[in-house]
Amino acid sequence: MEVGGRRASRATGAPHDRSNVHAPDLALARACLAGDAEAHARFDSELGEFLRLGVRRIRSDPAFVEETVQQLRARLLIGADAKLATYSGTGPLRAWLQLVASRAALDASRAEARRRRYEHAAGDGAA
Repeated sequence: MEVGGRRASRATGAPHDRSNVHAPDLALARACLAGDAEAHARFDSELGEFLRLGVRRIRSDPAFVEETVQQLRARLLIGADAKLATYSGTGPLRAWLQLVASRAALDASRAEARRRRYEHAAGDGAA
């Protein structure tokens, strides 16, 4: 769909400004999704710290950070439903990764809290 000579977003119908696309970031994301080993190495070396930063904003425990980053990296890069495929390039990849990592850390913290409450409740019922 075209609006005023520019492509429009399918979701909103609003014009999509292609001048705002972060082409190098989008190319790196696509190469990672295609399984390019060099792209994976660049992803880890250039962007891995942004994943850690996003997780550390929620919880700074080193073991939690590393476990969450490893799980998130797998969800981002592996499988037919790899989350990195949702990156549109309309903002810097590092900022997108920080946001995704913060949300993953929140989800992991909440799941851990629910598990502890459940285990505690189960322990009370056994007495």
